[in-house]
Amino acid sequence: MAEGRSAQATGARAVLFDFDGVLTTDRVGSDSTIRALGRVLGMPEEQVADAYHAHVGDLVLGLKTHDDVLPALSSTLGMEVTGHQVREATSRCWTSPGH
Repeated sequence: MAEGRSAQATGARAVLFDFDGVLTTDRVGSDSTIRALGRVLGMPEEQVADAYHAHVGDLVLGLKTHDDVLPALSSTLGMEVTGHQVREATSRCWTSPGH
């Protein structure tokens, strides 16, 4: 966008970000999310990965949000996983490269 021009002036309606391998150092952004969520939950990354991968397709396609899959994720992991924990994990992906 040209300097000094607002989104309204240019007609822009959205800004897209490429997370995988661009805003995160992992080739696949889900790997960053899984690693960070494992740390937040105090669980092995592999255990979180198995539970998360069951839902990642719907998440990536925008068919579901993290909040939508929390009940199933919690059930699979045998503990309550909250939206706050997921947001904390995803924020770590942005603030702690290579976490």
